[in-house]
Amino acid sequence: MFNIKKILTLIEMSRPHGMITPLCACFTGLYLAGAGFPGLADTAGAFAIILFVWFGGVILNDYYDFEVDSITDPYRPLPSGRITRKEALVAAIAFLSAAVILSIFGSATLLAATVVLVILAILYNSTLKKMGLIGSFSFGIIEGLFFAVGVLTVGSFNQLTLLVAVSIILLHTSVNISGAIKDIEGDKKIGNMTVPVKYGIDTTAVFILLFLSLSFMVALMPGFLNMLSPRYLPLLLITCLWLITSTVIVKKNPRLGFMAFGLYYMGASIYYINFITGI
Repeated sequence: MFNIKKILTLIEMSRPHGMITPLCACFTGLYLAGAGFPGLADTAGAFAIILFVWFGGVILNDYYDFEVDSITDPYRPLPSGRITRKEALVAAIAFLSAAVILSIFGSATLLAATVVLVILAILYNSTLKKMGLIGSFSFGIIEGLFFAVGVLTVGSFNQLTLLVAVSIILLHTSVNISGAIKDIEGDKKIGNMTVPVKYGIDTTAVFILLFLSLSFMVALMPGFLNMLSPRYLPLLLITCLWLITSTVIVKKNPRLGFMAFGLYYMGASIYYINFITGI
């Protein structure tokens, strides 16, 4: 069923460049919960869970986005016929199942978080992403659960990691809204009620900045409450300005949505890792 060519196609569908942000969120969780660099085994186990969920989730995304991609990007693996929808679905199920199986070897809370993460990944790709703000917020929760996998691999949540989790959820909600702009034409044609489709570009930019601002305010709290050293604050501010600039770019020219989305992902990765500089 899967030859070398199709395996390479699955690797293409897995969007290797996009793995960086969830891995950064997971590593931040590992580092903050363990108050220092985690062990190799813990890091490898947590990263493997994240990657399996990521692989399964993005392949499911393409499975359910077949109609949109046929309009906006017909050269992608599924619309071009390089891999069938059935093969993509089998691969997605295998990856998501592997994540759950691997989490069994950790704590009960890690297993529970992974199961919730897998369920939410399925619901997001099949239904929630078409539901405007609900979909974007659910994607933010998914990113927060990537962070939670790191935390629960080495320990449990405390006040610091809860605040960081909330900040990550809010930030990645804004990232998801930003990413929907690049697909606006395809979403309009098939009736997906994403935030840009429902509210327009100008209002979408307001939502992006709102969630970004809320995330930034929550991110400041560990410093003000003396949970983290203030040395994490300068880079946090710089990253926030970077993300605001990305929003301005896409608002002025929605056709630059792909570029702005890439900048947003890069900024989010730095934003998450920056928390460890305060330990």
